[in-house]
Amino acid sequence: MTQNVGLAGAANLFGTQLGNVELATLELDLYAELASVRPYDDALRALESLKRAGLKVALCSNLATPYAIPAMLLLPEFDAYAWSFEVGAIKPEPAIYDHLVKRLDCKASSIAMIGDTLEADVLGPDRLGIHGFHLQRDAISSPERFVSLSEFADYILGHGRSR
Repeated sequence: MTQNVGLAGAANLFGTQLGNVELATLELDLYAELASVRPYDDALRALESLKRAGLKVALCSNLATPYAIPAMLLLPEFDAYAWSFEVGAIKPEPAIYDHLVKRLDCKASSIAMIGDTLEADVLGPDRLGIHGFHLQRDAISSPERFVSLSEFADYILGHGRSR
């Protein structure tokens, strides 16, 4: 996920050679999976709400190269991107968060980040001064954990401060 390569390139990085038929089969499987990618129902509403409020929104992801295409097509345009395959680092490595801070042109302490992996999206960012929040759709809400992106957006916009 730290290299900007497709399936053939990934196989090569692992020292494996794929035959044309095998590569074509894997590519077809990948394209079928990419075509099935959909954002959660609340994602678009939350992002648009934050953008309407004048906040910058960014995407920081450990996605492999092919998965960036559906993300860019299905989600609104972000003010900044930190793709692991472009940065050459994955969350929770500091370099990916540093890249995000530079792209947003702000202080780390002014960034609120949410994601579904405790180490990558909460603890890693926290070590650099970014406010990390945990998205756990199957949990009970708490001040540092949200069950939806809409709930997180409301919190950021000041509607959820009474928690």
